[in-house]
Amino acid sequence: MTTGESAGKAKILRSVPFAKTIDIFEYCTDELKAKLMAGRELETKVRESQDNKALAGEEEKKEEDVEMKDESSGAAAASKNLVGDRAKAAFV
Repeated sequence: MTTGESAGKAKILRSVPFAKTIDIFEYCTDELKAKLMAGRELETKVRESQDNKALAGEEEKKEEDVEMKDESSGAAAASKNLVGDRAKAAFV
């Protein structure tokens, strides 16, 4: 058969996410692992410090939350007056 002459079965596929990096450290030789270990330890320390900074930032944000005061009555009255003045100007 040539292409397009018969209908075939088709599976509906879904996208599968894959990591953008692959860690093949466990497959390296012992010599190479020893050389790579210094970089891996440095990367771990950098990530931990970034995580600690991020967590500290979240805690600071939580402390910055303040209680809101009820000032809506004054603002609402001012906005009603503004709307009323505009409405009066539109009918004049």
